[in-house]
Amino acid sequence: MIATAQRAWWPLAVPLAVILAMVLVAVMMVSPLPPGTTLVLTAQVLMALLAFVHRPVWLLASLTVGQLTSANYMVALGGLEVSTKLVWTVAAPVLLLPLVARFGLDLGPRAGRLIAPMVIFFALTMLSNAIYTDPGYTFKYFRYTAFWLVTVFLFPILAREERDIKLLSVVVLIAGTISGVLAVIQHYSLWAWRFAIAPTFGEDFGHRVFGLAEAPPQLTWGLAPIVVALIGVFFLSGIRGIKAWCMVVSGLAMSLGMYFSYTRTAPYAVAAGGLAMGLFFAGRLRREFLLALLLAGAGFWWYTDMQGNRYDNTSFTEDRSGATRMVFWQAGLNIVKDNPVLGMGHRDYEKTSVEYENTISAGYLAAFEAGQSLGTAPVHNDFLNIWLSFGTPAFLLFLLLFGAVFWNFIEAFRRADSPFLKGLSLGGAGAVAAYAVNAFLHNIMDSSAVFFILAGLSLALTRLAWKTPEKGHNAG
Repeated sequence: MIATAQRAWWPLAVPLAVILAMVLVAVMMVSPLPPGTTLVLTAQVLMALLAFVHRPVWLLASLTVGQLTSANYMVALGGLEVSTKLVWTVAAPVLLLPLVARFGLDLGPRAGRLIAPMVIFFALTMLSNAIYTDPGYTFKYFRYTAFWLVTVFLFPILAREERDIKLLSVVVLIAGTISGVLAVIQHYSLWAWRFAIAPTFGEDFGHRVFGLAEAPPQLTWGLAPIVVALIGVFFLSGIRGIKAWCMVVSGLAMSLGMYFSYTRTAPYAVAAGGLAMGLFFAGRLRREFLLALLLAGAGFWWYTDMQGNRYDNTSFTEDRSGATRMVFWQAGLNIVKDNPVLGMGHRDYEKTSVEYENTISAGYLAAFEAGQSLGTAPVHNDFLNIWLSFGTPAFLLFLLLFGAVFWNFIEAFRRADSPFLKGLSLGGAGAVAAYAVNAFLHNIMDSSAVFFILAGLSLALTRLAWKTPEKGHNAG
């Protein structure tokens, strides 16, 4: 049975960290898997075990670290290959019932406006898939939606106190920092590529780095929300001294890692998250923060223009990657026009998009021969993917979910009495904005549960914030 420990545990942190590090090194030495994959999978197992002997929130730490790194890694079990995504998809619902039996199902005062549209949204995804795909695929996608819903439930159930949130934050920050540091090293040393996660190891991404993620874009999807949340905590939590310097070093490591991934959505995502937070600062702090954000953005674009690297190509007509998105998106929008109510199901965009080639602008098809990519990849836009797959009602519900998660964070920020919870809540709102930017140009939801992790965290924070009366609406 999962147990909670009431005694102070931090005096044992250093020797326990040494023991865990020795276990990780030993496993990496004997494992046939790539070192980075071994590191991530072993860390997840150890954290899951800690949930049973220390604090249940370690289960959230294991789940979150996995989704930010090796969410889709295939593990060989005998003659079968099982993805880590499937392991979590099966394990999370199985664990939910005993956890609810032990801790109850107190999801907080703002759960209704999030859970209700989410359940309806998932029901529409099942209906659309049942009509337009086959039973096997409908069940497969249902497994994923069940996992996402359980993930949202687990956060307020297991993160019951502020120290739970702090422990989870520290673990995620450490994982993000390690991934960022490895990404920087990978940029300068071929040796560090041994730590790339196996599914895309050896794939030609040029000079783009992975860190502990599965590909350069995945590195950004995970690190951008962490960096934005870290900024919120740094400015509002009142942390000083060595802890503040550690946060600065960690933020720089992750930022450099994202930079060397050369994922062009990264600066937009961080900027959007910073802007979303800055608007809720008060008075002088808001002006100074937004000015610093503007200067940082100007400096970034000046530097990339001078370097002439991948970030300098910001137009959709300047390279093949941008040009193919225009082709994919126009095909997707035309599919929506023909299937506005329930979409066409989630499975067949690639095959169906080829049938719409004649409806796409000839200029888009010709640019960098982007038309040749039609039918070979997803639509590269989560919002459009949901719209064409499940229809307009599901699309509107998805937008409502984004708004509900964002506003949960804002309300937690306004009501929280603890400086740490206040900073993390505002950082969480910024992280949602950062995620939205990445999701507009990628298919994140099919690869990881980052959005649902943010949704669950928003419930946990509102639950804690409502324990104290509302103090004010601004940070200063």
